[in-house]
Amino acid sequence: MGIDFHRSIAQKYGRTVAGSGFFTDSYNLFASNVILPALGYVYWADDENHNKASAFNLATLGASAVGQLVFGIFADIGGRRSLYGIELIIVIVSTVGLLQSSGGYSDGEHSTWDVTVWLIFWRAIMGLGIGAGIAAEWSSTKSRGRLMSAVFFMQPLGQLCAYGAGLTALRIFGTSPVEIDKLWRYVIGIGAFPTLLALGFRIYMPESGRYTFDVRRSIPKDDSYMANGRVSGTTGERDAVHDASWENFHLGELWTYIWREGHWIYLFGTCACWFLLDFAFYGMGFNNPSTLAKLWTNQDIQFSSNSPWWLNSSSIVNATIDGVAVVNGTVTAATMVDGVNYTAGSVAGPLIHPVLEANILHAIYTVSIASILGSILMIATINRFDRKDMLTVTFFAIGILLIIVASSFAALFHHESLYVLLIVFWAVISFLFSFGPNTLTFIIPAEVFPTKYRCSFYGIAAASGKSGALFVQIIISKVSQTGKPNSLRLRWLLQVRSTQGP
Repeated sequence: MGIDFHRSIAQKYGRTVAGSGFFTDSYNLFASNVILPALGYVYWADDENHNKASAFNLATLGASAVGQLVFGIFADIGGRRSLYGIELIIVIVSTVGLLQSSGGYSDGEHSTWDVTVWLIFWRAIMGLGIGAGIAAEWSSTKSRGRLMSAVFFMQPLGQLCAYGAGLTALRIFGTSPVEIDKLWRYVIGIGAFPTLLALGFRIYMPESGRYTFDVRRSIPKDDSYMANGRVSGTTGERDAVHDASWENFHLGELWTYIWREGHWIYLFGTCACWFLLDFAFYGMGFNNPSTLAKLWTNQDIQFSSNSPWWLNSSSIVNATIDGVAVVNGTVTAATMVDGVNYTAGSVAGPLIHPVLEANILHAIYTVSIASILGSILMIATINRFDRKDMLTVTFFAIGILLIIVASSFAALFHHESLYVLLIVFWAVISFLFSFGPNTLTFIIPAEVFPTKYRCSFYGIAAASGKSGALFVQIIISKVSQTGKPNSLRLRWLLQVRSTQGP
């Protein structure tokens, strides 16, 4: 009874630590969807092709891939607990650095620093710390699937909270450049609080029982890890202990395990699935404001020729701000909004609030809610289906849906009433991502590799996924006009992504 009680407490505590860390990683990662238009409004008005925004995203993904690879290997060498703490500290420090980014002194033409360089630098450092995965070490083999599904639920929840922080900030701050500069710093700064909470949990977190028992060849002081000669958990835990070597970890052993013992097929399979998944998932969701703007428009819209990219990639062109009409992104009469004078014919400025709000609401209705529902259903059913079969079926279903969307895109796009079908398709696909490959690729690498090498191979698989995300972002940035609200080129990207399913 005592052993079961302590074991339950340890597992619940481990689940809390892993969940809080994954939540803050998700919040910080998807906060880009909220703040990029704000950064474009404040700093990148002359960036017509949004190259700086693309660089911001690419730096995050590239650094995240490096962090997953490096920290995965070192977690097997030095232990899960210490590396997890380092990752959290990196996220906190980079958040503070990002909040303090500025151009220094400026005389109007020249400034001490290039604020864009600092933004990208600190975002890259943050990327290094994003993606700690220790959940598998704190669960029995029987409950591991449900536990990790619950931890992965923190991704759509963190995404939703990032959007919620953005909506709250819109109610607090005005539309002037100074106010919007405060807004994006507010959204990023909030992400430090769950990270601090996770770091506080980590201080009292013992080293993983499996890592201590399997790799360090020592028995944890807390006897809740041991019962009747086995690691605590289910009767299947004996296999989980003896599937790993009793020797210390060495990098050279990875080569032996993969090639000489023939386990390369598992690594290749997990890497390929994660690469293909993130190619499709991040292509649809990571930089989604411009994509969703296409879906939520029932007619073609026109902008002024000198409209900034953050406006061109939105669906908002007409609005009434303080009683003054804005048509096609242009102020029709002189007005003052939040202390800023706008002359007749000036472009875009007052629309920043409607654009940010529309972007956030589109993402919540189309992506976040569906993803949360998919994750909840996955938690409830994860142990009822074979992992491989479920991954295959959901991959295939997503591929078929993407083919349907790509094929019907031209007919539904900006149609007076049928455009709603595109929104429904997008929501269903978001649901299937969570109730399928997005969650399963998170779980399977933790189940197919032994404790001794688990973090190394998990990191390699996760880094492969981020490489797929990086690849698709590069493609999107190079396909001109893709972000324009009336462009049909998105359907060709959908067609390419559909090949990742079947």
